[in-house]
Amino acid sequence: MTKNYICAAAWASLHLWPNNNVYPCCMVDSTKSFGKLDANVMNNEAFKKFRIEILSGNKVEVCKNCYTIEEAGQQSLRQSLNEKYLDKIQDLISSTEEDGTADTKLLHWDFRSSNLCNYACRTCGPELSSTYKQLSNRNSNIKGEKVLYINSATREYLDKLIDDNIDCVETIYFAGGEPLMMDEHASIISKLLERNRTNVSLYYSTNGSRLSYKNINFLEEWKKFKEVTIVFSIDEIEDRAEYWRYGTNWLNVVPNISSAIEVAKANKNIRVWFSPTVSVFNISRLLDIHKYFREQGWFDTQHPEIIFNLLHTQEFYCVKNTNNEFKLFAESKLNDYIDYLKTSSYKFDNNQVQKVEGLKSFLLEDGIDLKKEVTLHTALLDRQRNESIFDVAPDLVDLLIDKQLYDK
Repeated sequence: MTKNYICAAAWASLHLWPNNNVYPCCMVDSTKSFGKLDANVMNNEAFKKFRIEILSGNKVEVCKNCYTIEEAGQQSLRQSLNEKYLDKIQDLISSTEEDGTADTKLLHWDFRSSNLCNYACRTCGPELSSTYKQLSNRNSNIKGEKVLYINSATREYLDKLIDDNIDCVETIYFAGGEPLMMDEHASIISKLLERNRTNVSLYYSTNGSRLSYKNINFLEEWKKFKEVTIVFSIDEIEDRAEYWRYGTNWLNVVPNISSAIEVAKANKNIRVWFSPTVSVFNISRLLDIHKYFREQGWFDTQHPEIIFNLLHTQEFYCVKNTNNEFKLFAESKLNDYIDYLKTSSYKFDNNQVQKVEGLKSFLLEDGIDLKKEVTLHTALLDRQRNESIFDVAPDLVDLLIDKQLYDK
């Protein structure tokens, strides 16, 4: 059996969406559901087929997003899960039956039981953002629920899944929606503390808008756990952040991140990372964003990190699906970024060079010029939100937007 394309997620991970769809992880195409959450979820037909394909040693179609990330020189979720868990589940892998049936151990949780979110990011959608859904409904005069809570029957299955695996779970990934707004997140934290499971690693993807919930100060609660990684999903700064991630108040985000940085400096178990989703909107500005973070002191913790999240789910915002003029412009900006990193006096900056070179390689891959689609989608959202890309990013509009089509 080759390990070239094996993935621990087939035995050790489960990802739940607000609509009850399940997947091995969050990198699987959301249109390729592995079914609904039920009592037999880890050995349903889709999961069994997935294990058979994984064990064949060949690439698996639903894992293509991870392969793309790996080819661009970034670490994929597949690689990360394998590093953590592959050695620990060898007995589960070796005892997998011919039809794919297997004993499983949910070492990695990623349960998103609600789309509750105070942002409507342009790279998101109504399935994972209640604010996005609300804006979409308003535009089309549709009346509907803002939040996609899982139903009561599925809640029963999820509660059982949590109770059955709470003594073995090693990593819990909280994302959303915005996880720090959710009852479900607070409930899991409370259960872990009640069971004295503070040796669990918590990993967050958060928009930085808040650090507390009701009477819970998470900065204090996180000090009790083995390891907490707070990943701020910051794609842009200042007015561009407020445009790209609708709902952002940048003046609130800055002190929240700075507070987390101070706690991370004082507590070795807490790390603060950043994960910009790299799209046509910000690939040419990564150097400016990096310098801003540096000036704010946000890289001054013990283990800083930038994880570049290549956008691939919305092809019209994907950096390789652009015209040659944009690619030359973005390539020049990335070259400036690389020069800055190479000549920086900070080792952290020097270590980012390979990642940015990977972004450049991905940018220059053959793609389709989707300027029309970018224009139409941008115009739709601008009208929904009473915003204009011409006001916020005039340096990009000539390269990305067909003005005549936008005005129509």
